[in-house]
Amino acid sequence: MISHADACGTAFLWTNLQPSVMKSLQKRGIIKDPNTCFSELDHAVYKVEETILQYRREMVSKWLQVHPAFQFRYKQISLARFLESGLPPHAGPPRRSAQVTALGAVSARQPSISKGGVVTARGHA
Repeated sequence: MISHADACGTAFLWTNLQPSVMKSLQKRGIIKDPNTCFSELDHAVYKVEETILQYRREMVSKWLQVHPAFQFRYKQISLARFLESGLPPHAGPPRRSAQVTALGAVSARQPSISKGGVVTARGHA
């Protein structure tokens, strides 16, 4: 399974492994890179998010170099984002705490739980 994942360009991320289990998996060649092992699931999720955001930055950079029209449109979108949501122009991808809707709009609302246990959103849209 590991070799098939490698051939497809997929990596396994390992979390909460005991040191002895990790060493055993390394000896058997299952874990080739110790950077794929994380002490907690949250750390692995953060690594995936950072990888996605880095890939997005690289793709945006490449597209902006293709044609001046893309640069112009990117600046328009950045200005609209600034005017509508308070994010600075050319801020790049939304901050980790922001939510991105299916249409790509950024929502800076932060969920909060009221006394009745109802989740609401506060902040500005």
